[in-house]
Amino acid sequence: MKKSAMYVIGGLLVAVLIVIAIIVSNSNSSPNNLSNSNPTPPIINPSDGSQDSQGLSGSQPLGQDTGDVTTVSETHNIKIIDFAFTPLTLTVNQGDTIVWTNVDSAKHTVTSNSGSELDSALLGKGESYSHTFSTKGTFKYHCTPHPGMTGLVQVM
Repeated sequence: MKKSAMYVIGGLLVAVLIVIAIIVSNSNSSPNNLSNSNPTPPIINPSDGSQDSQGLSGSQPLGQDTGDVTTVSETHNIKIIDFAFTPLTLTVNQGDTIVWTNVDSAKHTVTSNSGSELDSALLGKGESYSHTFSTKGTFKYHCTPHPGMTGLVQVM
């Protein structure tokens, strides 16, 4: 083999080694690297003010039920306008409250089709009726003076 060919092969070998070194070097500093030079700031436990520098205060392994579930109830609004309940159908969670507000000049009610879950008095313009749903189910309702006005609440 000629000396010039050996120099070319040697040069290519050096170039390949340099490329490999660069790739290895970059892989050690990539965002996917699990080592982190930034320490985790301490977490303050709001219940007792203690700190946990590992950020594990009160933590549980995934899938383990601690029994501490906080449910936040929401308030939803239904307007009575132009002889209609708006929205016509509403899906809420158990424990949520719905407030029906009459913005019509005519008086209206919110009355269950069956049972007595919903039973408002006649609501004049600007008056409201609210109900908190404690049981799951489908609740159909109507306006007593205007039976064509209907609505539906689905409680999950």
